[in-house]
Amino acid sequence: GHMGPCTVAHFFNGDLLVTAGVDQALRVTHVFSDRASWELSQGKLGRRQREKQLGREALKLTPATALASSTNRNYQWSSLASIHDCSAQLCGWRMDTRALECKLSGISTSMHTSRCVSVSDCGSYAIIGYSSGNLVSVHLQNKSIKQFFSEKHGDRAHNSSVECVHVSKGNTVDRKS
Repeated sequence: GHMGPCTVAHFFNGDLLVTAGVDQALRVTHVFSDRASWELSQGKLGRRQREKQLGREALKLTPATALASSTNRNYQWSSLASIHDCSAQLCGWRMDTRALECKLSGISTSMHTSRCVSVSDCGSYAIIGYSSGNLVSVHLQNKSIKQFFSEKHGDRAHNSSVECVHVSKGNTVDRKS
């Protein structure tokens, strides 16, 4: 299990529960069998630790604040998306390889932090809501920005922070600030 309290939990499918904790780890727990549980890999932290001469904890991602998933493209590209504390990046995780596949940022300045995420039912894209009021659609298959929503207030979609996004079954975006 986690070495501290959990910050967020999300059912990936009927059997797997993905949790994130203050220990900076993402864990997958099978709800019926303790033996089928694992931690998602954040890459070669040992090698990077030696190269940068930093501690292992300094190289890990900050604690996750939100998780979203779709099982439809599980063996093709990232099927789990996470956003993390004090970061504008979306992290894409492959559940079949149990590892981090990509880190994507829809916004490149430091004044934006990601606040919410939702993955489409088809599993092809994710919507990220930011503290600045911006919304970005990220294409998970080719790891690129699909659309930047900014039509309402000039340079952003909302006047205040976007706290919730949801992609409905028909792949339409519902957003609330």
